[in-house]
Amino acid sequence: PNVPPYYLAQRPTFLDQIVTNSKHIHWVSTQFTREYDLILRRWQLLTPTCTKNIADVIPSVPLLATSLLFKKDTQELKQNMHDCSQFQKNFQQVEFKINDDLIFDLNANRLNNRILFTIPWYLNPGETLPQLSNGRNLLTIMSAKKILEKPSSFDRLHDSITIIGGSNIEGRDWHITPLGWMPGILILVNSIQSLLQYGVLQPPSNWWILLFATILIVSTSFLLIKCGKIWGAVYSTFLIIILIPLSFVLFKYGIWLSFVIPWLAVQFRQIIDF
Repeated sequence: PNVPPYYLAQRPTFLDQIVTNSKHIHWVSTQFTREYDLILRRWQLLTPTCTKNIADVIPSVPLLATSLLFKKDTQELKQNMHDCSQFQKNFQQVEFKINDDLIFDLNANRLNNRILFTIPWYLNPGETLPQLSNGRNLLTIMSAKKILEKPSSFDRLHDSITIIGGSNIEGRDWHITPLGWMPGILILVNSIQSLLQYGVLQPPSNWWILLFATILIVSTSFLLIKCGKIWGAVYSTFLIIILIPLSFVLFKYGIWLSFVIPWLAVQFRQIIDF
């Protein structure tokens, strides 16, 4: 449309008819959100498009991969969209639910789409790639040519998410991430792994944070009054250190306690000042 908000239009391609007639081929979006410091930390849930006032939604690679694994149809994202004016109305009301553990808010916040990078491109001496419980590497890079020449290699692809393609610097498909530079195809791998491993990251509820902060403030104040500034600060530091394992446990369930480690750093600074 010629009025904001503006949406991308889909270009016609020779593959359109093939995708339309197949249940196993889908269009996906490889767009990511780049931060002000040019570091890539977040994936996009989907890309809305408007072509001749026909509304459509292109799911991202991690969203589509997860949906296919759990046999969830992403066509639900397009329900009740008759024209492009329906986008904002639907996105304000609709949640896309894959299962009880994976529920996507179409108005996601910055934390929901955070990629937790676990697979680096460059390994230092002595470092190894993360492994699965059966001892198999989380990521295996294979030559497509060798696989085609040796059909028995297909067995290694069984029960795996397989991404066919490559990245190169000339195509500007190398990006800076929290783990350093890596090709775009590895960012796709990390985004899929992040979503499957940790789900949709959620901050604790505001009431939980308020209650938790109140208890910590009261406890810290009591220790400072009872034991004096120096020992009170030391005891308070141990109290915060105890919270770090708790934050890791909650993190496994997609809950991010973002204030624990910064609070510990502030506490150490206070001890040094004393």
